[in-house]
Amino acid sequence: MWRVRADDGVFALKSLTVTALRVAFLTEAHAYLNERSTLAPVLRPTTSGALYVEDGSTSYVLMDWLEASDEHVSLSDPDQLAAVAGTMADFHLASSGFRPSVGTDPRDYLGTWPDVYQARIRLLTVLKQDARRGLRGRADDAYLSAVNSILDQADLASQLLERAPYKSWCELSRQRGGFVHQDFAKGNLLLTEDGLKVCDLDAIAIDIPARDLRNLLTRAFREARACRPELVDAALAAYRAKAPLTSGQLEVLMADLLFPHHFVRAARDLYMGLHPDRTPAQAAPRLQFLASLEESKRATLVSGAGEVFV
Repeated sequence: MWRVRADDGVFALKSLTVTALRVAFLTEAHAYLNERSTLAPVLRPTTSGALYVEDGSTSYVLMDWLEASDEHVSLSDPDQLAAVAGTMADFHLASSGFRPSVGTDPRDYLGTWPDVYQARIRLLTVLKQDARRGLRGRADDAYLSAVNSILDQADLASQLLERAPYKSWCELSRQRGGFVHQDFAKGNLLLTEDGLKVCDLDAIAIDIPARDLRNLLTRAFREARACRPELVDAALAAYRAKAPLTSGQLEVLMADLLFPHHFVRAARDLYMGLHPDRTPAQAAPRLQFLASLEESKRATLVSGAGEVFV
């Protein structure tokens, strides 16, 4: 991203190395958000009215530059997490009614969760065979010591999702229209004089709001190094004050929070070589930490579910 100073202001010029169909979706979703809120930097069209410019395999977008304070958001602080969750609710409400144009690439995930869960469960099981070869030392030991418990948790999450009204929430979202951010991380949130602003809209997709809530809460748990009930309480209270959730929708969220997404990702990175710069020695403590975090999630979300999800 480049900062560009012009006679009529300061702008951010950003390059996107995704397909033209994907850029078309991202920019029209961004423009829709601009029309309905002040949450994101204003996207500036070209003189011909286009929302982006193509140059070979790279596209460029121009946005207003947002001046942010030096203060960083702490997701492990309940009050600051609540502020982020409230902003997320505003984001989802502003996105409501959006329908992507035919021929764009929206990355539609509605209805896919059960299949994703099962594919990840199968992957964890297959990777046990690789780990038993012992070629990665402590990393294999860390994986094998945790994976059976992780698989039990994944199976439980899958059962909870099957019993929850997941399909009806997907149908409702399809009818209402809208999108999710997918990367509501503190690095993509800017504290400005006008409050929290949302940037880096490159991962926008079509799905139920629980996807963003799960991502936000799991990031908060990782930062706090435990699944703390007060973080769940603060985030859900702030979100629901603006965008109410039914008891059934909370069941869907609980199932997705319980599923060990981050442990699966860490195992996949290790055994499928997705991060070749990360050594097995580095992977071992990562797997151990994520396994302990999953144990913390089980204790809070299963044993304490009646208190947390009300």
